[in-house]
Amino acid sequence: MQKTTRRDEVTTVTYDEKASGFNAYLTGGFGIGYPITKSLDAYFNYYMISRSINDGLRRKDKYPYPGSLAIGLNYNLSLKREK
Repeated sequence: MQKTTRRDEVTTVTYDEKASGFNAYLTGGFGIGYPITKSLDAYFNYYMISRSINDGLRRKDKYPYPGSLAIGLNYNLSLKREK
């Protein structure tokens, strides 16, 4: 990857990095789901552990808070779902 800027016939490279490979992560947490209707569910997930396996199990995020939160809705397209 390379980012360049061109001004007055002069090209300046502001960022030059080679990126390739495979990243693996270890995550752990808990979640709950609640059916709202026959085809709509609400969910809440909290991931307490998020570590990069490729980086010696260091924290994936460098932010001061531990973990991440996910809240959302899932719509089920299957018409055969039983309640």
